[in-house]
Amino acid sequence: MAPHQIIAVGIRLFAVWLAIYFLRAAPGYYTGFKNMDEDYAVTSMAIFFVVVALFFLVLWFFPNTIAKGVLPKEVAVDPEPISTDRWFAVGGSLIGLWLLTEAIPALVRYALIALLSRRLPEALVADANSYLNTIYYLVQFFLGVWLLLGAKGLRALILKARYGG
Repeated sequence: MAPHQIIAVGIRLFAVWLAIYFLRAAPGYYTGFKNMDEDYAVTSMAIFFVVVALFFLVLWFFPNTIAKGVLPKEVAVDPEPISTDRWFAVGGSLIGLWLLTEAIPALVRYALIALLSRRLPEALVADANSYLNTIYYLVQFFLGVWLLLGAKGLRALILKARYGG
């Protein structure tokens, strides 16, 4: 696979991540816009949706054009082939990185809530839900670290499930 194709696959993966992230965060954005002004909420959400959708479509349909703009022209076109084990390791690392990008900010947020709720009990209360979310993000953090640093055990588990034995 040529370097331009590898970058194009990465761009498409980013486009999928962007779409999933936007769909998951859209209700929060709408609520935030709605708290500002009722009439403004629908218009601004529609504009925001159109901009993100156009960005997604550009990333999805023109990844090769973007990759050619990013990489220099003199890059070798026919590198040596990469093994499937290596692709699996890269994919596992990317999934681990994705998990970490969500877990680390959440853990920082819940740590600050816990700290502030101990120092200022009347201003902010850490409820049981906060502690459950902290446990969830801790598990996600350790899973992300495991996938990022090497998921040979995961590969073995998948091969065992697929082929038995």
